[in-house]
Amino acid sequence: MKLTRKEIDKIIDEIYKLSSCNPTAEEVFSLENKVLELDNAELSFFFAKLIPLANIKKHQEVVLKSKEPAWCYRFATYVQGADIIALTNVVLESKDPLYNLLCARDIPQIMPEFDIVPFEDVILELEDSKWSIQFLIVKGARVELHNNIINAKGKQKRKSIFR
Repeated sequence: MKLTRKEIDKIIDEIYKLSSCNPTAEEVFSLENKVLELDNAELSFFFAKLIPLANIKKHQEVVLKSKEPAWCYRFATYVQGADIIALTNVVLESKDPLYNLLCARDIPQIMPEFDIVPFEDVILELEDSKWSIQFLIVKGARVELHNNIINAKGKQKRKSIFR
């Protein structure tokens, strides 16, 4: 069922209200069942992030099934107990440059052994100086490869001026 922005916001408000009080287990499970039935990655992210009694695995399934790199990145980054590898694999498969960059920048802070190379390769494959410049902020970036892209694009622009 496709929810409107207004419906999503209303449920997020319910989640925030529940997180700001001392809810009973019954109240938590009642709202959790409603959220899980709606099968919405955004709602599952907020529920898992804000409600300590949340069933992380069930909400993660919803997020993974959505294949939305934004929610997978957020879930991996902000939800304790998340399967970071499974979530970041969805980001990697999406080839979305922004979320691949963010994963390479942020996930090693949570998981120091995280390999940024596949995420960097997504950026390098674009051969876009804008993304290579931005990737240079990532600790462990292969600077020389990005500089080659940045310099190659600059030379192409200069040549076209003199034609």
